[in-house]
Amino acid sequence: MTLALTSLGHFINDGTTYLVPVVADFLSLSYHASPLWVTAMLTLYYAASSITSMAVGRFADRSGKHGSLMAQGMLLMSLGLIGYYAAIKAVPNYLLLPLTLASSVVIGFGSSFYHPIGATMLSQSFGERNKGRALGINGAMGSLGRALYPSLYFAVAALLTKPGSIAFFGLVGMAVAACIYQNFREERRRASPRVRRSLSLRGALTRGIVVLTVISFIRSAAIQAV
Repeated sequence: MTLALTSLGHFINDGTTYLVPVVADFLSLSYHASPLWVTAMLTLYYAASSITSMAVGRFADRSGKHGSLMAQGMLLMSLGLIGYYAAIKAVPNYLLLPLTLASSVVIGFGSSFYHPIGATMLSQSFGERNKGRALGINGAMGSLGRALYPSLYFAVAALLTKPGSIAFFGLVGMAVAACIYQNFREERRRASPRVRRSLSLRGALTRGIVVLTVISFIRSAAIQAV
C-alpha cells in the first residue's frame, strides 16, 4: 500500500508542477499577460518550492507524520490550482494578477512536501534488497505524471474548457490527498537512532544545502525557460 499510494502521489505531484507553465501560457494567450507577469508566476513558484523543501524535510523527520504531511502538501497544490481557476473565472479582473501570484506560491510550497517525504517513507518501508526497485517504480510514476499531465489537461479542457480543466485537476489532487491522509493518518514513522544523530549535524551542512537549493532553483528556471 505504501508503494501504491506514494507512487500515485508522485504522479499527481509532478504532474501538477507541469501545469504551472501551462497555466502561465494560457494566461499569456487569453489575457495578454506580460512576460514580466509570467516570469513572476514561475519565479515565485520555484522560489517557494526550493526555500521550503529543507524545512519540510526536517519537520517530517522530527514529527514522524510523513503520510499526513504528504497529504497536506498535495492539498496545498490542489488549492493552488483552485486558486488559478478562481482568478480566471470568479474574481474581478483587478484581482487576477495578485491571486495568480499567490496561487503560484501556494503550489510551490505544496510541491516541496512530496520528494523528501516520499523518499523517506519508501526507504523505511522496504529493505535493502527491495528499496531500489520501489524507488525506481516510484520515480517512474513521477516521470509519467510530468509526461501525461499537459496532454491530459488539454483532453479534459476539450470537455470542460481550459479553466474547468484546471479546477478538475485540483479536485483530483484533493481526492488523492484525502486517500493518502486516510491511510496514513495513524501512522507515525520515527527516524532511526542513526538518523536522529544525523539531524544534529544538519546545522553544519546548512551552507552546502543552501548552495544546492540555489542551483536547483536555477536549473528549474532554465528548464521552464523563465
